[in-house]
Amino acid sequence: MPRKAKHNANDPVAVAPTVEEEFLHDEEAESSIDWEELLSVVWSSRKLIGMVTGGVTVASVIISLLLPNYFRSTATLLPETE
Repeated sequence: MPRKAKHNANDPVAVAPTVEEEFLHDEEAESSIDWEELLSVVWSSRKLIGMVTGGVTVASVIISLLLPNYFRSTATLLPETE
């Protein structure tokens, strides 16, 4: 069983955390999402995100209007028979 790490600054014989404990701590830190930081990054990049989104939208509309129509429809009308 691994020893528990003691983080008491007054204890001169504090036990260092084991490798497993450090790994678990790092894994927990990596798996959690800091939503405030994420929103901050997105908010600070909002102009770039808007410009890229707008540019792709305009390019898509232009390309879709310039492409030729690839559909063909035919209809056969028959006269009324009595």
